[in-house]
Amino acid sequence: MIPQKPEILKAPLVVDGEKNILPETTPQGSNQFSLLGGFPAITSIPVNAGGLPPKRLDFNAAFNLLSIHTFFLQSGNKYAWDALLDYSIGSTVLGSDNSIYFCIEPNGATPPNTVQDPVSSNGYWIELINSNGTINIDLIADGAISTQKLADNAVTSAKIADSAVTNTKIANSAVNDAKISGVAASKVSGLATVAKTGNYNDLTNKPNIPAKAAPLPTKTYGIGQIFFEYRYGDVTIPSGGSWLTIHAGGNGNGDFYGIDDYVIYAGGTLLKLKNGQSYKQICAWRIQ
Repeated sequence: MIPQKPEILKAPLVVDGEKNILPETTPQGSNQFSLLGGFPAITSIPVNAGGLPPKRLDFNAAFNLLSIHTFFLQSGNKYAWDALLDYSIGSTVLGSDNSIYFCIEPNGATPPNTVQDPVSSNGYWIELINSNGTINIDLIADGAISTQKLADNAVTSAKIADSAVTNTKIANSAVNDAKISGVAASKVSGLATVAKTGNYNDLTNKPNIPAKAAPLPTKTYGIGQIFFEYRYGDVTIPSGGSWLTIHAGGNGNGDFYGIDDYVIYAGGTLLKLKNGQSYKQICAWRIQ
């Protein structure tokens, strides 16, 4: 017979009705239902032959006791571990830390068993799921996760605890770009510090960059500007900054007197003609 989903039990039976408190054993000569003995033999003897009928309130109590557990399980609850019970391999319980544990060795209150709290007894219990709903990663066999078992973008950082995924847990080539929407550098081991910070100062074997590199020549205003002037008469260097200048002079007859000097002048300096000169030829480069 294929099991069918039963009607929902809306409440434990006789939850509001009259019922007895059931004893563990039936008192001698009583017709009381007990947890260990059930209804005593006297309840099966006809009344006119000296028997006693079973009690209505005992029936109510038994139905209520059984249905309380059915109602509890129907609601999706997990029984909490109890030191008074015995557990066999395969049992699952809710620990005092609200994690779910799986029994791997018999334990409990009845000798030769010993009471083993799942929260602190690793040899008897293993944690399946912690109180935050995270699966114990140690339960996944080496190489058990493959691309065929993961939907695209199924694994996100919010679903994986820090450092939970290791090389031995993932089959070769199982993780590819299509499977990961993004991984923070801080989550990847083996990266150089500079890859995580993006800070140039964290780079090893840095090239030696001069503190003040010479500016590139430019025709625009500012550092690096090139100035050239050929004039009959004195020449004034453009204003602003400092200029490395090369200047020469000649006379009107075409005689060239050669280069006068290589000098750094302040911007706005007037370079005057020397004796015998009628023109100045200036090439200047702004360096500051």
